[in-house]
Amino acid sequence: KLLETAVQKKALNARQVCDALLYSEYLKYDKPDFWLAAFGVVRRIIGTIDYKGKVNITLKYFPRFKQLIN
Repeated sequence: KLLETAVQKKALNARQVCDALLYSEYLKYDKPDFWLAAFGVVRRIIGTIDYKGKVNITLKYFPRFKQLIN
């Protein structure tokens, strides 16, 4: 909730928050609580990112998502 509030008040950049969460060392398949919380935050704040930023995030993280699944 703190990250979401900071993004809404423009104290933090939404894209940087998404980057930090999706590249976190804690985002591993054996940590389901962090997994759910991180993707919940990303889902709620991604609307504040422009289209190009969303595309860049998607392209940047597909290899990461595959890595997490395997």
